[in-house]
Amino acid sequence: MNKEKSYLTYALGFITVILFIFGITLIAAIGLSIMGLTKLSLFGGAISLQTSLGDHSAWTTFLSLANGLIICLVLACLRQFFKNILAEDIFVAENVSLAKRVALLLFLAACLSDGVFEIGGYSFLNISFLVTALVVWTLSKILEKANQIAEENEFTI
Repeated sequence: MNKEKSYLTYALGFITVILFIFGITLIAAIGLSIMGLTKLSLFGGAISLQTSLGDHSAWTTFLSLANGLIICLVLACLRQFFKNILAEDIFVAENVSLAKRVALLLFLAACLSDGVFEIGGYSFLNISFLVTALVVWTLSKILEKANQIAEENEFTI
């Protein structure tokens, strides 16, 4: 278990660093977009900074920023989940709610990010995010049932 904890500790540190970098980048992108200095493409590859919005409307910039915020929230939930596992709080209600929250956030990201449908020059409904949201939601249901079984086992002794 100690070897697994060391891996989880490294993973938690990595997620924390990624969350910090992505959060700072997102805050900078929001600030620059408010000043009208950027064009954002958060899920098309990377954040691309330009001197004007060009052919991108404020609506597409807002959707890109919303996607960035959603991904930051998913990383924050994942970080908390890892912290719970390191504290050996596995079958707790908080983990179930974290998994459900991640599934909902991924569903929102699927609806807002680049995908198979296009309206007004902006494509949406990313199938990868949608499938991932369904998998995480299913895992949350499994974790919820496991939590109930763990609570029943505590009372049977």
